[in-house]
Amino acid sequence: MSATSEQLENVLSSYRVCSSPEQVNWKIRKQVDEQAIRDTLLPGLVSFLKPAICRRSVVALSGGLDSTVAMYLVAHTINHYRERDYDVSDFHLSVVHYPGLEDADGKALVHAVQARFPKVNVNYIEFNALPALQALAKESHRRTAPFTRKQVPGPGLLFTRTIVGITHEIAARLECQAINTTNGTEYLLGEYADGICFSVSPFINLYKSTLYGLGRVLGVPEHILQRRPVNSAFPFTDKLKLYFGDVPKEVSPQAAFETLDAMLYFLTEKSMTPRSLALRTDHSMEFLARLANLVDRQKPRMIYRVLGTEDKKEKNDGLIVVPYADVLSRETSETLLLPEETKSGKKVLEDYEKGSIGHTAFYYGGG
Repeated sequence: MSATSEQLENVLSSYRVCSSPEQVNWKIRKQVDEQAIRDTLLPGLVSFLKPAICRRSVVALSGGLDSTVAMYLVAHTINHYRERDYDVSDFHLSVVHYPGLEDADGKALVHAVQARFPKVNVNYIEFNALPALQALAKESHRRTAPFTRKQVPGPGLLFTRTIVGITHEIAARLECQAINTTNGTEYLLGEYADGICFSVSPFINLYKSTLYGLGRVLGVPEHILQRRPVNSAFPFTDKLKLYFGDVPKEVSPQAAFETLDAMLYFLTEKSMTPRSLALRTDHSMEFLARLANLVDRQKPRMIYRVLGTEDKKEKNDGLIVVPYADVLSRETSETLLLPEETKSGKKVLEDYEKGSIGHTAFYYGGG
C-alpha cells in the first residue's frame, strides 16, 4: 500500500462505525411512512420553498439521491402553484451538472424530471470543472506540504467547496437561489464542508432515510433510489462501505440508513447512551460507541462563533415549522421495530410488563 493510499485509508477509517457488519442488528430500523410524507411533510416543504426560492433556483446535480430529490422537489413546487392558477411564468429551475465527479447521467435525469413536470421550465447547464479541480488539488498540496505534518490525501473537501462556489456564481448570474441538498444524517456525521453557505436548506433537519420516502412520493426514478450513495469529499467512495464495511447483500441502501438513522435519533434527540441502546437493540456496544463518538466529534463544527452585542437579538422571521415529526415514537407514524427473537427485545418486554421502565419508542411491531 502506497503512502497516499495508506493516508486515505486512515482518513476513511475515521468514518467507520463498526469493525464488522455482524455488530449491527439490521432488523432495528426507522420505518418511513410515505403517506405521512405525502400528507404533511411535502405540503410543508412546498410552503417553505415558494417564498424561499423567490421564483428561481439552482440545484447542483450530482446524480445521487439528495440532489435528485431536491431537483424533483423544486419542480413539484413550481408545478403545484401552476396548477392552482398562480402566475409562475417567471419561475424556473436551473440544474448544474458537473460531469466526471460521479458516475451519473445528469442530462438523462433532467429529461426525466421534465417528462414528469412538462410545464415547468428547467434549464440544464453542464459545467466541466474536473480539470480545474484536479489542478487546484495538486497546487493546494504543493503549497501546504512544507507547513503541515499531516497532508489530506486526495482532494478532501476542496472539490465540494469549489463546486459550491461555482454553483453560487451561477446562481448570482441567473439571479437564483442556491439549494443546499445536505441532509440531517450527513450533518450529524460531519459529511459536509465547513465555511460554505447556501441560500435555502430544505433537508438539513430530515434524516437520509426520509429522503427515500420523499423521493418515491415525488416520482424519482427507482434506479436513483437503489443507487449506492458516495462520499462527495472522496469521489467514488461508497458511503455505506465507509460506515459499515461490507453491508449484507440483502440490506438495501434505504434499509441501511433506516438502521443508522434510528440510532442517530436516540443518541442525539433523546440523549440515550450507547450502553442503554445496546441493551435494548442487540446492537454491539462497539457500533453504538463509535457512532456516538463520530457524532460528538462534529459538535464543535456546528457552533458558529460570532460576536454578539446586547442590543441585537437573533430573529427568525419567516421561519416555517412543518407539522411533520421526523422522529420515532408511538405518537407519530414512525415505528421502530424490535424483533421478538432478540434477547434484549425479550428483556425490554419483560421490564415493560413489570413496570420497571417507562414509555419508550421501542415496541413490538410484529416482525
